[in-house]
Amino acid sequence: MKKPYFVDTRVRRGQTYFYYVTAVDDSRRANESLPSEETVVSF
Repeated sequence: MKKPYFVDTRVRRGQTYFYYVTAVDDSRRANESLPSEETVVSF
């Protein structure tokens, strides 16, 4: 099952995390999109 979300279970307090997403299609070559803009999260 594919999920349209991600939960990072390894975050630690006092850290800053950088995330971006890409999309991968279902074709045989599994084409991947360019990355989204990066977002920064401080926990």
